[in-house]
Amino acid sequence: VNDFDNCRYNSVAKFLEKKRLELIYNEIRANMGNNLLFVDADVVFAKKTNIKQEISEILSENDLAFQFNDSWYNFGVFAISCNNKTEELFRHFLDNEIDKVFEDKNLHDQHLINALLGIYPDNVGISYKVEKVFNDIKHTHLPIKYFGNHFKNYKFPQTMPQNVTLFHATNTYNMPDKLQVMTKFKKQYYDGVEKT
Repeated sequence: VNDFDNCRYNSVAKFLEKKRLELIYNEIRANMGNNLLFVDADVVFAKKTNIKQEISEILSENDLAFQFNDSWYNFGVFAISCNNKTEELFRHFLDNEIDKVFEDKNLHDQHLINALLGIYPDNVGISYKVEKVFNDIKHTHLPIKYFGNHFKNYKFPQTMPQNVTLFHATNTYNMPDKLQVMTKFKKQYYDGVEKT
């Protein structure tokens, strides 16, 4: 569990994907009628943001809103309206799909949540399928200011949007790299923001 430098590839990471999904599902059930924002541990929030209002506006027209990963959704940052449709999606995900990550070492939960919403990006390099597509769920991506370290033309810190809301240190595969890029963000967009 403590071998963080290799957690992207090892069986512990697969186990944690399933445990995380169980926790998400339990929170959806406990918060029916409310909106939630789920984030990975490698996320830093900017100062002076109005996340609650912005997420509520996005979810007034959608059931799910994900951070965008160039051509697909990033499962590390997403907002969800806890309702019967999203509860059914995550129940199916947990009961019927997540164990596939143990059968294919290249497959992870991010592939599956995209496939459940009908998204199969060209650049993944592996083939997989899900038993059901949830066409009745309205989904969208969060604004680019919910920033992930993955965009082809927006690699942190060179050209990050100035009104950034949060920073997700995705595409960093060991703890020292994550801490370095998150610390840079914190200094520039949190500590560096003038206090009023």
